[in-house]
Amino acid sequence: MRLHSLELTAFGPYPKRETVDFDVLGADGLFLLHGDTGAGKTTLLDAVAFALFGKVPGARGDVKRLRCDYADVDERTVVVLELTVQGRRFRISRSPEYTRPKKRGEGFTKEQARVSLTWISGWQGDGHIRIDEVADVVEGLLGMNAEQFFQVVLLPQGEFARFLRADTAEREKLLEKLFGTQRFLDVENWFRTRRTAAGQALEQHRQAGRALVQRVSEAAGEEAPEVGDEEWLSSVLKRLGETAGEAEAVALSTSAAREAAEGALASVRVEADRVRRVREARRALASCDEAEPRRLEWVAERDAARRAAPVVPSRDATVRSERSLASARSLEEAAFSVLVGYEGTDLRGDSERLREEAGGLNQLAAEAEQQKRDSARVVALTASRARLERQVAAVDPTLPDQVVAARAALEAWLPDDEHHLAGDAVLVTAAPRLGGGFTVAWAGDARAYFWDGTALTRLTTDQTVAEYFRSRGQAPTPRMEHVVTNSVRMSKPASIGLAHAPRGAGRLVLTTDGVHGRLTPEGFRLIVAGAGDPGTTSALLVATALRAGGTDNATALVVDVA
Repeated sequence: MRLHSLELTAFGPYPKRETVDFDVLGADGLFLLHGDTGAGKTTLLDAVAFALFGKVPGARGDVKRLRCDYADVDERTVVVLELTVQGRRFRISRSPEYTRPKKRGEGFTKEQARVSLTWISGWQGDGHIRIDEVADVVEGLLGMNAEQFFQVVLLPQGEFARFLRADTAEREKLLEKLFGTQRFLDVENWFRTRRTAAGQALEQHRQAGRALVQRVSEAAGEEAPEVGDEEWLSSVLKRLGETAGEAEAVALSTSAAREAAEGALASVRVEADRVRRVREARRALASCDEAEPRRLEWVAERDAARRAAPVVPSRDATVRSERSLASARSLEEAAFSVLVGYEGTDLRGDSERLREEAGGLNQLAAEAEQQKRDSARVVALTASRARLERQVAAVDPTLPDQVVAARAALEAWLPDDEHHLAGDAVLVTAAPRLGGGFTVAWAGDARAYFWDGTALTRLTTDQTVAEYFRSRGQAPTPRMEHVVTNSVRMSKPASIGLAHAPRGAGRLVLTTDGVHGRLTPEGFRLIVAGAGDPGTTSALLVATALRAGGTDNATALVVDVA
């Protein structure tokens, strides 16, 4: 850094403008500032510091008191310094903040601090007028801030006098303050901390080494030395290698003995298995001898059943005819209940629609006539069965009793739930009613459902023992689910239940328990809602029930209602 000139106006003790030409003073390379006390020597150095950093060193650092009290009111306090740093010559003009009397009126007004930096040579660029920008440029060129500049380049006058009068301890603190040696203390402390940490880490490694030596000595069965060096570790590894070789030889011999023992054990197991199978065969033979009398009884019973086989078709035909007759009677009652009630409001329109449905009613009438013919056939078959039974009795008087005994044995062999259901007939049918909608007639555990496009509604109630107990708040057993309280086979006339399907478009589904008894409610609903046309839906319901293990009558009828 080289100073060229300094101008100060109303600064410190100088009320007027003063100029110092450092180029002339320093022509010989060295100059001296001297004068009486209070002549303003320190003020010149303060002016240089103020121009550079906006502050002065030492106790005079209050920049608000740098204006000369004797200066004219209209005279501005300003310091102009021209210097060269790193080959760049520039001029700094700086004014402190101070107060002055108002030009108009009474009181004082405040003059704000100002600064400007102008490049003269060595650099092509714009100047700066912001205080922070000028500070950044000066500190960047000088390589130090104000505190560092006051410690290295411009020693405060008061601090130096204090240094001369101080003792050794105070002088040390003062030198540390003047020359900023705190960083060296920080380095010393850093090395001290590192040394302590390294010593602790070394001690930890030593302890870990001693622990490893102790563990190795225990594993090798050796006495732990005071210092586990490399020679001791090599000797331990050598002894362990010799021991491992001996152990490997023993392992080979032991493995051969083990393989021989396993071979002998396999042979013994084969012989033991043969002995076991011979003993099981002897026990099975003894069981066969014990079961021989029962087998002869079963053969005799089978032969008797075969002799009675010609009678069974006739009896089955009679039973089917009786069921058809009861079903026809129930259908007649349901049709009558449909025809006697009228719930509509448009009689003329309903009449036109009923004409279109007359064909369906004619078909029902034809079915009723067919059922009458079936009833006559039942009477004829009953008489034929009686005649055949008399003929069979004439041939062999004991044959009817044998048939009855065979049927009783067959029914006793069936599970309980199949015994209750054997021969039971259930009924479910539907017919259109006047005014729109359908009326459903049912008996037993057959069911009817109606799907309106969003919800599946069950129209019927099971006529079973389980439902009887539920209606009275009692929990039924699983076997009660398949025991009906009303069917067409019972001696008393069947009680036909009636239910009305909702008006409007939808899907009517009629099923036996062979279908809904095997499907979950959610699975049943999904098939009805999304299977497609009625034929596909009914086929899918029956197929799903059979795949689920259904063995009962699996019947499903699906009708789309417009």
